[in-house]
Amino acid sequence: MARTVAALVAASALTIPALLGPPAAASPPEPERLESQAVGESVPAPTVTGPLGSTSPVGDPSHGYPFLATDVDLNAAGYVEEEFLVSGEATRYAADGSTDATVTSTGHPYTTRVVVRRPADDEDFNGVVIAEWLNVSNQWDQEVDWFQTHEHLMREGYTWVGVSAQRAGVHSATGLKAWSPERYGALDLTDGGTVEDDTLSYDVFSQAVKALRDPAGTDPLGPLDPEYVIATGHSQSAGRLHTYYNSIQPLTDILDAVVLHGGGGEVRTDLDTPLFKLNSEGDVAINLLGAAERQPDSDVLRTWEVAGASHGDWKLITDYGPLRLRDIGTLPGGHPDLPQTCDLPSLSRVPQHQVQAAVYDHTVAWVADGVQPPTADPIELDEEGEIVRDELGLAQGGIRLPAQDVPVRVNSGVNSGPGFCFLDGSSVPLAEDVLAELYPTPQAYAEQVAAATEHAAEQGYVPANVAVDQAWYSDLAYLVGDLAGEGRIPEALAVELATTAGHALRHADDGELDLAVEQLERVVAQVSDSDVDDAAQAAVLRQAMAALAVLPEREPEPEPEPAQRYGFFLTNGWTGGNADVAFQYGRHTDEVLVGDWDGDGEDTLTVRRGNRFYVNNAARGGDAERVVVYGRAGDIVLVGDWDGDGRDTLAVRRGAEYHVRDTMASGPADVVVQYGRAGDAVVVADWDGDGADTFAVRRGSRYHVKNAIAGGDADVVLSYGRPGDTTLAGDWDGDGRDTFAVRRGATYHVKNTLAGGDADRVLTYGRSGDAVLVGDWDGNGTDTLGVRRTP
Repeated sequence: MARTVAALVAASALTIPALLGPPAAASPPEPERLESQAVGESVPAPTVTGPLGSTSPVGDPSHGYPFLATDVDLNAAGYVEEEFLVSGEATRYAADGSTDATVTSTGHPYTTRVVVRRPADDEDFNGVVIAEWLNVSNQWDQEVDWFQTHEHLMREGYTWVGVSAQRAGVHSATGLKAWSPERYGALDLTDGGTVEDDTLSYDVFSQAVKALRDPAGTDPLGPLDPEYVIATGHSQSAGRLHTYYNSIQPLTDILDAVVLHGGGGEVRTDLDTPLFKLNSEGDVAINLLGAAERQPDSDVLRTWEVAGASHGDWKLITDYGPLRLRDIGTLPGGHPDLPQTCDLPSLSRVPQHQVQAAVYDHTVAWVADGVQPPTADPIELDEEGEIVRDELGLAQGGIRLPAQDVPVRVNSGVNSGPGFCFLDGSSVPLAEDVLAELYPTPQAYAEQVAAATEHAAEQGYVPANVAVDQAWYSDLAYLVGDLAGEGRIPEALAVELATTAGHALRHADDGELDLAVEQLERVVAQVSDSDVDDAAQAAVLRQAMAALAVLPEREPEPEPEPAQRYGFFLTNGWTGGNADVAFQYGRHTDEVLVGDWDGDGEDTLTVRRGNRFYVNNAARGGDAERVVVYGRAGDIVLVGDWDGDGRDTLAVRRGAEYHVRDTMASGPADVVVQYGRAGDAVVVADWDGDGADTFAVRRGSRYHVKNAIAGGDADVVLSYGRPGDTTLAGDWDGDGRDTFAVRRGATYHVKNTLAGGDADRVLTYGRSGDAVLVGDWDGNGTDTLGVRRTP
């Protein structure tokens, strides 16, 4: 690939204004939150003891630490992990999951455990507890929703609590008691073996939540004072919470809201507790736990379905895998370190966790501020209930993330084969010729990803700060690893790229966005300078430039404060940095024009007041060398060398009519011509290199270029930049032909040919509030920049 590193990095500097940007200078005070209506008066407060200490290092065979103790660096995030025992007497319920439950017996002693991961400092707490009903499908506790969203939860100040509510997680051959008899020997969810089902689980969960709201004795949240508790559960746990919502919550009123993730059938319509259903394509495809039993959204119900996502996905399995290997001794099925046994490559790469993070945030706004979550289209089904797919096999409808709408893989929620293949979905890379047709350049891919991400954020389907999500960086690292495994990237380069991507992730997670951009730019440079094959290089560049595309452009290094604070600052090169010439001329309110008024090859300034023009033939202050009167005070004034004699003169524009003067003197126009429309923006330059300047008119990002002072059709029509850009024209490379540059803030994207496509050069100069000037200040045949700075 012949493109330069600078061009690749420059082309990736795409920003999404709706996402990450500089913080506002000031914001209005936060509105007061609504008081929680979840009182739970009928739920008894259990006894809490702990926190339990650790008697061995994490990973030690003696298991003297919490089961699945997190491997996340909680200390770096300002969080702590603590484990407590919760004891009391629980009620057994007969619950059909459709109507209010009935009590079958009471007074059953129990002891369970809860794991708390919370901010260490109460000032970092957002007031919300996510209480997860731990999944026991594998016959041990599994914290699916923590694995999926812990980065977002910690970034936003949530507290997460995992509740062991079911017998299998405690009493099975692989449950807590067997895993560590010394640590968990006191646990009992069977009333001494007399209760052989999970009918105690509902009240155990209720009492665990009560301990968070109104503890008796030890407070498992330490110094934190929770305002709201939102229950969440995935798959089997979603099924339990579905029953809880319909049958138990009407009796206890202990929860502020419920999130059912990956399952959950029809819910009652006569309840006032908000409930959010989040289902993957795979859940809907097989109607897992009633996932395809759809109901209309209401004031208390939202259902979102994520196209391309699977029940168990890439993030879940790769996050969970190391801890399961440490504490159980096996990896979960579909893990990339295991032989693949499913009919298609396992695990969708669609980052459903981004949507789940938004679900939690919307649920908080729902209960705390009374703000209803956005609605979303369901995944499309045909008359037989099968998912509608496009020619690539991608599901239609539903919430569509960039991985689905700008695909490099066919991600699906369905798969076949032994074990849990039917839950793990699939992810099949698109062929390289298909990718080349869809995305002719890495920039083309990055632009589409940026647009799709912006759309998802604007719709509220992902958090506004989705640009810092780890998937952008981990996907890059996994891609590099795959290419290295195929022998298409040298091992040393793969390690270098993956390490740099890891640095970018760390900086993004810490909010150091400029440093994240710097590291991603380094990835682009590293792979661009390598000898890997074009397709492998394009794959890495697509991923790195997409990650760059959703981050804000790097802030330029602050320039030293010049001795002169205001006036004109001209640079004779393309390196940015300090001005080569600085001076003051005219008044702050003058209109400024640039031209070579005396034909010496150097551009200088003229200032305009009404229809009087004060001409200066040198880059200096002082008095004007002459004063010219031309046109009317309200005219739009243009500057150009209209007759090719080497001297710039004036033209005035009135609507679509141009009055051109070939001498710098008063008097009637030498040529009057009409071109374009009255509302067009006009750019003047020597487009064809014949020495004479002519007009181009701009409509949005489309330019209609004329090579003669005449009316009629344009000689060249092209698109460059974005409709909101500031357009400049100049001979940037000294070849005698003027071309376009566009300005975004203090960054300039320069093109050296009269064509669309990527910028040839990108640089930063001055400040975003400066007025920009273009001229050949030193007479070397190349135009460069100047800025005007006023108080």
